[in-house]
Amino acid sequence: MGSTVLLTGATGLLGNALGRELVKRGYEVISLVRQPSRERLSFPTQEVIWDGKSHIEKQICEKVEHVVHLAGENVAGARWSEQRKRALWDSRVLSTRALCESFHKSGQRLDSFISASAIGYYGDRSDEELTEESQPGSDFLADLCVAWESEADLFPAERIIKARFGVILSPVGGFIQQVMPLFQTVGASALGDGTGYFSWIERSDAVRALIHLIESKMESGPVNVVAPEPLSNKDLTRQLASAWKSRLLPAVPKAVLQLRYGELASVLLSSAKVSAKRLLDSNFDFQSPSLKIALQKMDLVVEVGQFVLEFESWAEGDLDKVWSFFSSEANLEKITPSFLNFRVLGKSTSAVEKGTEIRYSLSLHGIPITWKSLITEWNPKASFVDEQIKGPYQLWRHGHSFSKLGSGVALRDRV
Repeated sequence: MGSTVLLTGATGLLGNALGRELVKRGYEVISLVRQPSRERLSFPTQEVIWDGKSHIEKQICEKVEHVVHLAGENVAGARWSEQRKRALWDSRVLSTRALCESFHKSGQRLDSFISASAIGYYGDRSDEELTEESQPGSDFLADLCVAWESEADLFPAERIIKARFGVILSPVGGFIQQVMPLFQTVGASALGDGTGYFSWIERSDAVRALIHLIESKMESGPVNVVAPEPLSNKDLTRQLASAWKSRLLPAVPKAVLQLRYGELASVLLSSAKVSAKRLLDSNFDFQSPSLKIALQKMDLVVEVGQFVLEFESWAEGDLDKVWSFFSSEANLEKITPSFLNFRVLGKSTSAVEKGTEIRYSLSLHGIPITWKSLITEWNPKASFVDEQIKGPYQLWRHGHSFSKLGSGVALRDRV
């Protein structure tokens, strides 16, 4: 493509995946970050330190054709105090204003400005079908989204898109990583009466939707970035329980949620049956239109007691060099935290290959452990899998994959 995208929120669940996909497609990405974040980013990028309030330097503004603004404090990250609500507000409204003023000052007019918003715009709406033309709600989150979008409307760009995101599902973090351990160890419970609607989108579809918004030349305005099949909270709970072999428990009463989360409970209990009308009308093709397909695509249909962890990273260097480093057992000590006292004791073959057994020792919570793993898959310069054959877990299967990305290599670990 050759275009340059300025990206905020690059270290987040969505931003990291978007940056990686943009680079794959030939875009150059400049990331605005609060502090040097190379180890937290899974793609090559020029990092620019930004506090979310200051103006961006003119020479940065003049480099870009598109801005994707995803920055903002996590809405469900903590109980809502007045201080917390102010942080939620400022991280969205003031950051959008600072970006807008920066580009006005630079004289640079962009091809597109895509600003994140949220389906919290609509408030609690029972089973009403909500399209982009629906009116906003009247609670704090709705007021925040209205103010957020109003700032975006002032941006100097040919197209201004306000992407109203549903809950993003991904094995890397967010909602799935919060509820999966709880559902499997305790059980699955709906919230309140379970009738509230849950509008969601699988992360790779959200990434593809953002790129679609850049490339499709869709007209300015709000776009609901949600899957076409919203679920009631009760149905969501049942489907997750089935996929994770969890037992179904009674619903969590509204009063309990209010006691635990305060005003934030209103978000957990709210109902938003949001339509993906504009995306569908623009011929966007969802790869995960239903939760069942999304869970299969994310490989999250698992047995009782199994959990999935994924981590994405990026390393500078050519594929040969990066593969050689990470596929050698001799380097495991270098990349394992020192408090684990990790040591390689030996291996069954002179070179690592399929069938190689590797022995280690480590200390877990101060307890010495001997670990033996078996290389069950070995695809040079692409992937390998090691599985525990002796150790502290009933099951441990660690997949490593490698692929060229920009001037380095994208790595994905799945346990």
